[in-house]
Amino acid sequence: MINGTLAFTVKELHKKYRKAVSIAPNELSFVSSQACVDTYGFRNGKPEMSKEMPFFTSENSSVGGVISAERELHGILRKLMSRWFSEAALREQVPIVQGYTQLLINQLKEESKKGKTVDMVSWYNFFAFDVIGDLAFGEAFGRLTSSSYRPWVKMIFDSVKFNYFCQALNYYPSIEWMLPLFMPKPSHRKGPIIIK
Repeated sequence: MINGTLAFTVKELHKKYRKAVSIAPNELSFVSSQACVDTYGFRNGKPEMSKEMPFFTSENSSVGGVISAERELHGILRKLMSRWFSEAALREQVPIVQGYTQLLINQLKEESKKGKTVDMVSWYNFFAFDVIGDLAFGEAFGRLTSSSYRPWVKMIFDSVKFNYFCQALNYYPSIEWMLPLFMPKPSHRKGPIIIK
């Protein structure tokens, strides 16, 4: 999990052992569509399947969201957000996404003229941040035009990696004391850069 290969390891286990495999002492992985319906689908009068919090959030985090919310709060949050994901709302967003897609294509054409290898992961990240910025905040972050990351974007990527590490530690509580040894430099030092 820590080195980022868990998905590949689990895939190999499923190839060998089929639809259900044990990946931890108290954790199973399923690849059948029925298991997805049984786990995440509507329960139709049956008791709700409780959520395993280490899967959804770090034990050290008190912040939840729609995914980790208990049934009552989940329903409220889902209702509040449903209008943003209606067919009409999604259709309104198509021209925005198409505009950034065209900008990405144009930028890649310019990059290809330089005769160097193009880092597609970075370009897709620039695209994703600009689209999400526009859709969520009404303004792009300008990553496609600047073709660079801002410091806070790097912090997001670092925090995702760190969260995987924290999630892995949930499986080994006896070594949780080691967490500070692996923590990156305090992000509050970068605060003024982000605010600007």
